[in-house]
Amino acid sequence: MRRRNKILRGIPASPGISLKKAILLEGEDGFIMGYDVSDIEKEVQKFDEAVERTREEIITIKNRLEEVTDPYSAKIFDAQLLFLENGDIIHKTKNNIRRSKRNAEFVFDRTVREMASSLDRERSVFFRDKWGEMADVVSRVIRNIKGKTSVMYDGIAEECNIVAHGITASNMALLPRESVKGVVTEMGGRTSHTTIVARAFDIPAVVGVQDLLKYTKSGDLIIVDGTRGIVVINPDESTLKTYEERDRRYRDYTNGLVNLSDIPPTTVDGHTIELSANIELPMEIESALNHGARGIGLFRTEFLFMNGAPTEEEQLEVYKYCAESIGPDSIIIRTVDIGGDKLLQDASFCDANPFLGWRAIRVYLKEKKILKTQLRAILRASAFGNVKIMFPLVSAIEEIKLLKDILRKTQRELKKDGVRYDENIEVGIMVEVPSAAILAEDFAKEVGFFSIGSNDLTQYTLACDRGNPRVANIFKPLHPAVLRLIKNTVDAGHSQDIWVGLCGELGSETIAVPVLLGLGLDELSVCPTSVPEIKSVIRHLTMGECHEIALKALSMSSAVDVEGYLASILKEKSVGMEDVPLHI
Repeated sequence: MRRRNKILRGIPASPGISLKKAILLEGEDGFIMGYDVSDIEKEVQKFDEAVERTREEIITIKNRLEEVTDPYSAKIFDAQLLFLENGDIIHKTKNNIRRSKRNAEFVFDRTVREMASSLDRERSVFFRDKWGEMADVVSRVIRNIKGKTSVMYDGIAEECNIVAHGITASNMALLPRESVKGVVTEMGGRTSHTTIVARAFDIPAVVGVQDLLKYTKSGDLIIVDGTRGIVVINPDESTLKTYEERDRRYRDYTNGLVNLSDIPPTTVDGHTIELSANIELPMEIESALNHGARGIGLFRTEFLFMNGAPTEEEQLEVYKYCAESIGPDSIIIRTVDIGGDKLLQDASFCDANPFLGWRAIRVYLKEKKILKTQLRAILRASAFGNVKIMFPLVSAIEEIKLLKDILRKTQRELKKDGVRYDENIEVGIMVEVPSAAILAEDFAKEVGFFSIGSNDLTQYTLACDRGNPRVANIFKPLHPAVLRLIKNTVDAGHSQDIWVGLCGELGSETIAVPVLLGLGLDELSVCPTSVPEIKSVIRHLTMGECHEIALKALSMSSAVDVEGYLASILKEKSVGMEDVPLHI
């Protein structure tokens, strides 16, 4: 008898809930057999034609994504096009076909594998995600060499949840959206292109689910909770009813967005919180606006650097578009956070311990051209909207002073050249390193605002790799040690008359809202789709009770105690969607 109510956890990739039967997708290529060929030049020609056909397919997919998003977000497929233009790979494959006198698909696969083996992809989550996209191109080329067409989704007519080891971004873009209501994969991460496309198409998705295929069969009823990163296989009656109710409530939220968008996030006793949105791509601005966010509290710019460092004009075009789209509200543009789980295409940026190594400002304080080009683009965009600058991973006073010096020099150059920019542009830092939180009062004298990055602050405080599923049970953003660092940061910022926000994922958790308000935060920046729910929780609270809740949480000594206490608060008030049992 098949085990019921098997609960698996993964990475929440695209919010929403889907309760449908599973359809398993198996890998298409499998073992590639090698054999001798007699007409070598014909084999080389077959390879050339396959590469060109693949290029045309990717351009078609890119154009399709542009139709449903914006001119900039679809650029994530430029990396695949660049791969096809890699002269070394193309020429080496042709030479190997001529030398070995073997079939093109076999030689191409072996050539790519040999070149890839020289790169230590395990050093970076981002690089592993990126390599998955290159594997997508390789598979497409091989199919085209064989003369096969992509029939992966033919015949999927009934509503279902797709389950697979991995789905590439290009195949995600081809999903029949009227049928596919959810996606779950064993592979993938927060930075993968597949995740980005899932969000663009508003398909609930969970990625990075270990042992998914071990426990799932086609025809199983599965629950995909893309908001919390939970997959339930063959749920029992109680769990099914709970999620049916949660799905209904989620749909009520999304269907009622028009009514909620203009309602302020104000507590019962009249205290209004700034509630903005985190985005990774320009396409998400529309979602932020539709869900009632006021401004963009964090614009992650890493996607622009996926194919190498972009030019000033390329960046300006994107920043200007975003500033005008969100205006008159503000947008906080974070300078590129290279390293850790976000890496440039250049593998020389790899570190043995990337989260503690050459990352973010540590990179561009040495590679100043990267920073200066981005600052020029951000400053120029500030002439077209309400733009703020934020620096990530600042851990020492000397660093922010150096960054401000580079910014001032860049401003002087623009002024000298007669280029317009906001001369009073606000500059802040992400507080995501314990040293910055402890010395927050000193940092507050140097900047105009703080935005607390709870993901990294938790990771560094608890010595817990946030991307490692083996220690996921240790990664607790509501740990009292983390809360005390947040409190110290808020108090220090307010003592110097600067505002303090939080842009980590903790802000999107309804269970955390009372304590975050009680700690004195001025702003929460959350996932766009979380805005209505967070707003609803805020409107059920008073600041007086939030202060009491925060004081009690700060006095506790374990994350389990804090989580249990906060869950009881929300249950008592009957707000939020955190009423699903904690073991799920």
